[in-house]
Amino acid sequence: MATDLKTKLSTVLLAIRQRLIDKKLFLPEQVYLSLRMNPPLHIQADQYALIVPLTQTVDVENWDGGSRYNTLMHGRVNVYLRSRLALDQPYQDHYWLTDGDFGALDKMHDILDALISFTPEDDDGDAILEEPIRLLFTNEPRKDYQNPEWGEIMAEFEISYRLNLQITAAEQ
Repeated sequence: MATDLKTKLSTVLLAIRQRLIDKKLFLPEQVYLSLRMNPPLHIQADQYALIVPLTQTVDVENWDGGSRYNTLMHGRVNVYLRSRLALDQPYQDHYWLTDGDFGALDKMHDILDALISFTPEDDDGDAILEEPIRLLFTNEPRKDYQNPEWGEIMAEFEISYRLNLQITAAEQ
């Protein structure tokens, strides 16, 4: 049985990235970690994902009893799907939304399927999150009307993890 480990936010973000790659949703060069929710880049791919860390808050009730020994964090992470498909007539988005191979809605469904209830593990099979990843919401699909072949959809997830903090002899 897997046990919960203490970890770092960077480790969790890399695990989310690797999950999208392992599920063959994207090639490694198509999944980015970013602090920008809407970066002005279009890579040489028809679809790519941006993983954006948002607010991470401490569980106050847990802090009062455990402080550095047991710091529980609750955070949010957005996953943006940026997608390009130029098959639609102007101001129509039928294929961009529904194409079986390149449609944004089906790809977002695959992202949700890969990440909802996903529990990343370390090399020993121990969970690095307190609970599986939980979907909070998705936003409305949007098109970039200056570049109408491009658009995006975002899903926001909640993660809970314990910080791996160094404990000195003075703190023991």
